[in-house]
Amino acid sequence: MNKCVISFLLICVAYVADSLSIDSTFNRDKYECGGTECTGENQRCIPKGNDYFCDCQKDFKLVDETLKGIKDIECRDKYECLGTECTGENQICIPKGNDYFCDCQKDFKLVDEGKKGTKVIQCKDFDTTPGELSTRFNYLTSTPGELPTRFKYLTSTRGELSTRFNYLTSTPGELSTSLKYLTSTPGELSTRFKYLTSTRGEFSTRSKSICDEDRNDCVNGAECLQLGNQRFCHCLKGTYGDKCQHMWDCDERYNLKCNYKNGEICAYNTTLEESECLCVESELQYDTEQGKCKKTCVVGNHDCENGAICKTVGNYGFCECRLGTTGHKCERVTDCDFMNCTNTTGGRCDYDRRLEIAKCVCDNGLKYDEYAYECREICNPQKNDCQNGAMCEKEGNYSFCRCIPRSYGHKCEIVDDCESQKVICNENSGARCGINMDFRGAECLCDNGLKYDEESLTCRETCNFYKNKCENGAHCNRIGAYLFCDCPPGYFGHRCEEVTDKGEYSPLLFILLCITSGFLLISTITLVIIFIKFRSRRNK
Repeated sequence: MNKCVISFLLICVAYVADSLSIDSTFNRDKYECGGTECTGENQRCIPKGNDYFCDCQKDFKLVDETLKGIKDIECRDKYECLGTECTGENQICIPKGNDYFCDCQKDFKLVDEGKKGTKVIQCKDFDTTPGELSTRFNYLTSTPGELPTRFKYLTSTRGELSTRFNYLTSTPGELSTSLKYLTSTPGELSTRFKYLTSTRGEFSTRSKSICDEDRNDCVNGAECLQLGNQRFCHCLKGTYGDKCQHMWDCDERYNLKCNYKNGEICAYNTTLEESECLCVESELQYDTEQGKCKKTCVVGNHDCENGAICKTVGNYGFCECRLGTTGHKCERVTDCDFMNCTNTTGGRCDYDRRLEIAKCVCDNGLKYDEYAYECREICNPQKNDCQNGAMCEKEGNYSFCRCIPRSYGHKCEIVDDCESQKVICNENSGARCGINMDFRGAECLCDNGLKYDEESLTCRETCNFYKNKCENGAHCNRIGAYLFCDCPPGYFGHRCEEVTDKGEYSPLLFILLCITSGFLLISTITLVIIFIKFRSRRNK
């Protein structure tokens, strides 16, 4: 009895351990991140089944959202400067994670270096001595307020430009008001240009080189103008450089953030006299709201997908994608990359416009089981039409059969050991292969309370050691996992009540008959011999 109890407990422990191992398979991915996979800046590793993908850390987001769910990504700060944060003189906003700090514009530095990386700062020019160019320029003179004598457009009057220039004013020390980049202070150029000085009435020459009118080597709409005996490029608003080749708004620290990696370039629009992001591919246009090159759409043509609408941005129409979708026409559902719907029979990923989420849908009348990650038939909780001990349980909007270990199928009708033919039942016995719920193992199952006899390969009633109902001298013995009447030769049936064949003698009966017949024959012969001898003696 003790051995039976111990065996039963061992089977239960094995089943629980097997169930836990299966549950853990559903609850977590097989892959475990080691911390050495995603080495890019502000990246982290995310397990995905038996593999992984890279994602951005908290307070950072993908540079390109279309690359979500892969390993090759780039991350950037979540915060995006709007230009209204740092309002101090000569200040700019710098993103920092999900926040920002203030810094000085180019050619300016902090008044207090101890406040670097904060929002409360003050900026000052690099030049420290009034009336003198900064020492970082190579063309300083030894006399404050005067350009070097090697330049041809000096005058004999200190602090005054040569009268040979066309855009002088009648007031010494002041440039003509016809120039676009004058400041409110007479005689001083705007501080946003790199080649200015803080000296009244003085013109910096550090970024000017001679241009050629015939070749027209000035760029970005600049004009090659005569200044004294030489010609120089006269830059339009927002451009600078020897040939006006640089654009202020295209500087990475300023307004425009064109992503060259995605086929966007920063260029100068000479008509509007401002910089803008342009797309390298001719069929794409730059969406200023989303900050990327996209295919255009036409309002009213319904050429956007997944419930998106075509919205006019600037001079073009772009598809305004709903939450969870992306692409030129919003044709891609982002979460479909992780749901693996297409790995199941008849399954595919679709977009629920009402809930704005991705979901798996199935064909052929099947429903998607979010617990088992596959398309399956639904079950009826009232009838519990599941097999092999499975229960019909509700998951989401539908009910599915929850199979026990070593069984599967829409209704859990398939058993591993039966499918692999480890357990084979006699077809003529009426038994079928299934799971014994007491022992959670596969065996041949019979109806009407009968058990399968592995010796006779039939379904039979069981017997009891203490109430032996076996007939014809049979005994109640263990055969396989159950107790059956062990019939002697010539008998069969649940209690050995049936004779093997009533039309012929059984082997035992035949032997007894032979012995009896032989005994009778010998006895008869013996009596005959005795009778003959007795007669012969009497006649004498």
